[in-house]
Amino acid sequence: MSKRPSSVNNDPGFLYNQRFLLKLFALSSIALMIGILALIWKDFDRPWKSDQRANMKWEARRFALEQFILETRTQKERARIAKQRSKAVKARDRDSSAEIARLDEAIAEQRGIHYDADYEYKAQKQFTGEAEFHVHEASTPEELEYWRAKYRRERDTELRLKEDVDRADRQLKSLIAQRKDLEKDVEAAEAEARANAELKRMELLAGNIDKKKGYSPLREIPLLDFLAPPTKVEQVVLDHLVDNYEFSMPKKVDRCGTCHIGTMRLGFEAEKFPIEAASMGTENPGDFDEGVYRFVYGLLDTVAEKVSKSDPHFDEKNKNRKVRIHHRALDLMFAGYDEETGEIDVDADGEKIWRLWRRSEKTGRWISGRKKGVSLAQYYVTVLREMEPHWRTHPHFNDM
Repeated sequence: MSKRPSSVNNDPGFLYNQRFLLKLFALSSIALMIGILALIWKDFDRPWKSDQRANMKWEARRFALEQFILETRTQKERARIAKQRSKAVKARDRDSSAEIARLDEAIAEQRGIHYDADYEYKAQKQFTGEAEFHVHEASTPEELEYWRAKYRRERDTELRLKEDVDRADRQLKSLIAQRKDLEKDVEAAEAEARANAELKRMELLAGNIDKKKGYSPLREIPLLDFLAPPTKVEQVVLDHLVDNYEFSMPKKVDRCGTCHIGTMRLGFEAEKFPIEAASMGTENPGDFDEGVYRFVYGLLDTVAEKVSKSDPHFDEKNKNRKVRIHHRALDLMFAGYDEETGEIDVDADGEKIWRLWRRSEKTGRWISGRKKGVSLAQYYVTVLREMEPHWRTHPHFNDM
């Protein structure tokens, strides 16, 4: 019979030495953690993911520029709708809004009067009921005569208070009815703006852009990134291209868009960012102006109402549509643009004067001018500078 060890912890030759196992477990845990972190970093640092992250940061700037153009164009469209309405209608709407504000104060005051009158009326009903009870319970003629007189006084007071409640109720209902009538005029103006299809599309697109323009690295936290991964392999199955293996004909899969992002997503069209515009106006200002114009025109073209191809006057209407978009683009870009003559204000050096935009601190609306603000050219330059000159992400990777 073998001798039982006196102490498992102190026996280095024993298979189940606890000290040795604890050290082994600690070291293996550390090694496992280092391995997991290395795998996570290896997955995070893939080249195609770096390209897509750079693209998302650049897209955030492009989305901000597109949202700015849509917001300013929406304001101008609303102003155009308001201008088309007659002065009498606009004055009526303005007066209606002021009258509604006055009526709101009057209604609030009248509600208080109605509440006080109703409270006094209900309290008086209790006094009248108490007097009526004593009339029926009187035991002597003198007591009966006293409570009858008191009951008549309390009843007269109750009737008077009831008239006050009815009067206050009628006045309150009259004020509410007046407010509803005035609201119809204001709602009619808002309904007219909502019925504008182009305005509706601009506001919808601006809302969608506002959701997309933010990029947060927190979305790439391990175990959370599977919910809505910001970076992923772009895979397109090509139905008409197959590999013929005799026994099987699997379809080819195109994953080029994973790195060459500009080939898969909207907004990377090369015509929006002409290669000449990369000079940012230093070499040929005309080419730069053309680049900004293409970007603005392309965005406005996506929200402008389309002409049906089945329309018998399609060519003429489509030409007029392009002319309208052309005027709107130049009006957003340059100060003093005359739609009738096509003239643009120039400075002493003969250079075009860009329209400057800034957001009002009071109303939150965009205001245009010539002294304060940022021009569309400056916004556009910011987007160009933040576009990484990488051959796989740049729209002009073939020219670089």
